Amino acid sequence: MKRTALLVEDEPLLRWDLAQFVGSLGFDVIDSGSGPEAIAHLDRAAELDVLITDIDLGGLMTGSDVAQAFNAVSPKLRIIFTSGRERRPSCLQGMSLFLPKPVRFDLLASILCDGLAPAA
Repeated sequence: MKRTALLVEDEPLLRWDLAQFVGSLGFDVIDSGSGPEAIAHLDRAAELDVLITDIDLGGLMTGSDVAQAFNAVSPKLRIIFTSGRERRPSCLQGMSLFLPKPVRFDLLASILCDGLAPAA
């Protein structure tokens, strides 16, 4: 069974690179360029295996806002946050995983292929 990832990234080239990479790992990828665009897929939350979102989306919604909306509908959804900040922001303590930018594809692959157990 193919797994599905929702990727939320406001930088088009980075979004494309990440979508291509995650797709190469066998995921169907839904990509969104903003928080509101991602929220439009909220009705598909139960189909998702993982949400990968940038924290700073350059609009009114942050990646944390997106994650909270999806978590409210699908509490077991795996969430991976990314950011160009040097450290994991304190507002995300206890919330899933954090990968600093530039995202190391080997770490992301390890998380998605080895460390991402199927949702129970």
